[in-house]
Amino acid sequence: MHMQVINAKDLIVEAQIAHHFGMPDWAALEAVTLVPSRTLRLNKRIGSLKEGFDADIVVSIRVL
Repeated sequence: MHMQVINAKDLIVEAQIAHHFGMPDWAALEAVTLVPSRTLRLNKRIGSLKEGFDADIVVSIRVL
């Protein structure tokens, strides 16, 4: 099986494309937050919006 490596800077674009073609909202968000943190074994500190976790978030009323 051939694995394709995606550059981290392209990860959000890939999630947007997958969402456009039917990936659920929650799965697209996990694809750029929780899944990478689990892969790097950092999910005890980042990757989720929970008390005690490190996070940078942006709240917008329109698409950025």
